[in-house]
Amino acid sequence: MKKIIAIALVTLITAGFSFAQEASRVGSVNMERLANDYVDFQSALKRVEGANETAAEEVGSLQTKLGLDVVEARIQELQQIIQNPATADTAKQSSQTEIQGLIAENQEKIQQLNSYGADLQQQIEQNRIRIIRPYQLKMRQAIIEVAKDKGFDLIVPILP
Repeated sequence: MKKIIAIALVTLITAGFSFAQEASRVGSVNMERLANDYVDFQSALKRVEGANETAAEEVGSLQTKLGLDVVEARIQELQQIIQNPATADTAKQSSQTEIQGLIAENQEKIQQLNSYGADLQQQIEQNRIRIIRPYQLKMRQAIIEVAKDKGFDLIVPILP
């Protein structure tokens, strides 16, 4: 009796899945190709990239203004001295001490640069969303319209 119930249950479940599969039409869309072929979207991406480059230049400018580019160059020189196997232990210790001193002396400037960079990164992300979001919504709406026209019940994005 238990075998018959189990077989009947499996048959009903299988039939239910088969019916559901026949009733649904599934399609796919290559999101990368869609985005690459959408000229307005590509223009928006270029605007975002331009804003990113401008932001990087602003951070570099502030770093120079604060004098941190000179400090960074000196720290790199000292690190090369430390990593050189021919350098004496006393010179390595002296270089390490100088690095720590440079970082301590410029801690406030480093924090100011990091804070500015974090604020700028947040602004960049908000700008990116503001610029790109309308085009993403248009792509989504186009996918929905084509799916309806073609009679698809489900569209699965194909991502690279």
